[in-house]
Amino acid sequence: LRGQRSSGPELTPSGKVTRLIFSLDGSHLAVVTGESEIDVWDVSSPGGFLLWRGSVPRQTEPLKLVVFSPDGDLLLITRGDSLAPTLWDLKTGAPRAVLHGHTDRVLSAVFSPDGGRLATTSTDGTARIWDVSASQGVMVLRGHTGAVLGAAFSPDGRRLVTTGADNTARVWDLGEPPEIQDDSFAGLLRQAVARVPVVFGADGKQIKQIKLR
Repeated sequence: LRGQRSSGPELTPSGKVTRLIFSLDGSHLAVVTGESEIDVWDVSSPGGFLLWRGSVPRQTEPLKLVVFSPDGDLLLITRGDSLAPTLWDLKTGAPRAVLHGHTDRVLSAVFSPDGGRLATTSTDGTARIWDVSASQGVMVLRGHTGAVLGAAFSPDGRRLVTTGADNTARVWDLGEPPEIQDDSFAGLLRQAVARVPVVFGADGKQIKQIKLR
């Protein structure tokens, strides 16, 4: 492989870099240093600048999830042993909310395309839907018989697909009340392997498995 040195900003992290996460539009970069420090840089301009520097109280395990909201204004953070993710407001530099509800470790988190909702999954066998602006839970999705490993929203945010340690994938209609759909996806659901990530297609009518070879 060959590459050229970028003319973009040169960043100076606060310690040994362990993870890098870009925001959806590529304007912000989260740099995880060590096990509990996070720097968020604005890299949209040639010079770049440090937007926010935070430290998550160290417990028994390092940071697990660092997820930007679609607009890049919020950052969701969890540790490996955390039951409650924290939403940080990058405009104020302060935590907006701690999302309590799961009774075991949080395994994944994903924002809806419009950023209005957040889905989290856990080893407690549930997925939870959160209203981001209100910072409160609005739905609990139960159906898997083991840990819920991951989730993905449809492009319109009205449905959610979850994958579980029970080797199933489930598609949820996020109406009131939420319910499991059982339609054209049924064939795929029977064949789904829980540990293979899945996403909705752009039309919201297909589910695709992602396999890295």
